[in-house]
Amino acid sequence: MRHLFYVLLCSCLVLGCKKDPPAPELSPSAQLLTAAPWLFGEYYTGYGTTHQQRVYKRGAPGNVVDFSDYRYHFKKDGTFELTLQQETLRGAWKFVNGEQQIEITFPSDIPIFLNVSALGADAFSWAQDDHFARMIMQ
Repeated sequence: MRHLFYVLLCSCLVLGCKKDPPAPELSPSAQLLTAAPWLFGEYYTGYGTTHQQRVYKRGAPGNVVDFSDYRYHFKKDGTFELTLQQETLRGAWKFVNGEQQIEITFPSDIPIFLNVSALGADAFSWAQDDHFARMIMQ
């Protein structure tokens, strides 16, 4: 009986100590993108058209819109948070098209594709249709 107890105890310990598989390694671009939340540095509408207008620049007077409290947070687990003042929208993100685009999906929404034009240690620029943003790391 005592022997059976030790066999069961050892079995429980071995089965209970199962390690989780290692997380997949992030690409250098994904490491940069997930290093910290991103804030709007500048935002343009009509980008690439004759009606191009800068509607926001961090710290500038006379902004048409106020994106100073907006934060994009790309997380290493593939989740995404967009904080808009007092509201937080949550979804998922992933690189697509050879890391030239970021696909963002919010529950029950059509995916949004951001065309990545630059991604560096302290700056990230993207375009979507005729909108363009230069983001800065928080």
